[in-house]
Amino acid sequence: MVNVEFFNYIECIFMRIKKPHLRPIVITLSVGGILLTSIFLIVVIMVFKRENIEKDLLDANSSYAMKMSDVMSNYIEIAQRELAYGAKKIESTNDIDSLKNEADRLRLQSGMFNSVLVVSDGAVVLATSPESLGLVGVHLNSSASKLAIEAKKPFISAPYKSASGNLIIFLSHPIYDKNSNYIGYVGGSIYLKEQSLFSDVLSRHFFKSDTEISIVSDDGNVIFNNDNSAVGRPMVMDDNLKSKLTSSERGEGIFFSSGNKYLLGYAHMKNTAWSVLVYSHADSVTTILITYAKSVLVLLIVIVITFSLFSYFIASRISIPLEKLAISTNAKDIGGSLVDIKGINAWYVEADRLKKALFTHIKIMIERVDSLNEVALKDPLTGVNNRLGFSNKIQNHKQGSGASVIAIDVDFFKKINDNFGHGVGDEVLVTLAQVINCGFPGLGRFPQSRGQPERKPE
Repeated sequence: MVNVEFFNYIECIFMRIKKPHLRPIVITLSVGGILLTSIFLIVVIMVFKRENIEKDLLDANSSYAMKMSDVMSNYIEIAQRELAYGAKKIESTNDIDSLKNEADRLRLQSGMFNSVLVVSDGAVVLATSPESLGLVGVHLNSSASKLAIEAKKPFISAPYKSASGNLIIFLSHPIYDKNSNYIGYVGGSIYLKEQSLFSDVLSRHFFKSDTEISIVSDDGNVIFNNDNSAVGRPMVMDDNLKSKLTSSERGEGIFFSSGNKYLLGYAHMKNTAWSVLVYSHADSVTTILITYAKSVLVLLIVIVITFSLFSYFIASRISIPLEKLAISTNAKDIGGSLVDIKGINAWYVEADRLKKALFTHIKIMIERVDSLNEVALKDPLTGVNNRLGFSNKIQNHKQGSGASVIAIDVDFFKKINDNFGHGVGDEVLVTLAQVINCGFPGLGRFPQSRGQPERKPE
């Protein structure tokens, strides 16, 4: 019982709710469908576009890293050739001034080195450029010097702090005398935290402004970075990326540092164990995506508005015939509604079928109503108005217009029925009605009241 009352209550609520019209529903569905589809497509396009932008950035960073590694490898190779040429000139002289002049030439000629040293096989500094280093006669105990003397071949050191307190990398070339005896080496240092070969080349790259370049040694320490505080420190990256750096000549990847995501491209330098890293902040993808969205936003809005207006027009065209048919069914003038229905442009099949069905139904209904009116308002025997028909005519008669009343009584009608039967009596009434209708066409609507005559009192 409770459930029935509850459902009745819900039904009453829905009955009170004002029902929407067809046209707003169709327009809302069509235009809303376009808008939702457009939003969905925009989201999908942006997702794929973001992936493409990210991939393009990774490819670009990898390609640029490869280019810069080639450039830096060429510079290192040139620097090593200059040291080799200087070592060839030094091998035949022991004059300190000549050694100093050669050191100055190596430092100043191409600007490859920040400082140049000539060192004996006992690790004692024989000449320096510039002289302000104050290292002449000093015994070098650095690991780079020891390795250069032990290797007795061209050598490139890992980053270390020099005797003068500068963070440097050191390139050296052995010096042999005419008898091929090892007598020391000539070396050039590149400062990592001051203006140098690396800063001149890498700090003035013409790549994206939000892109950074680093050179990392084989042990993961930063050799060069625009941020001097990062130089000499280990590069923060996960083990997977470190493995990729050591196992492939070039590639790309993603790493996180200080909570930020970076898109990385890397490439190895040919004549060292170093890698050039080019990486962009992942936020640059969003920046590019926003720029792209702004560039297509106007066109997208025009397309959406155009299709929305087109959908509005089509939806209106679809709903108008149905609206007119619905309005016609509520018309008080049923005869007028037939005219209205006939004039409706039902331009598609379903509306046309509904129009024809409604037209036929109303026409049949009118015919049935007329037929029932005939039965209710007219005498079935004579076809003239009965008392109800007479009352209806009187009520519909215009006020102020004239009217006449004629009363006709058939004398001795009972005798006709008694002597000749009721069938003959009916024929008399029918004939009388026909005579009146033919003789007085204007009285064709006269009513008839049939009944037994009153008996005279005896």
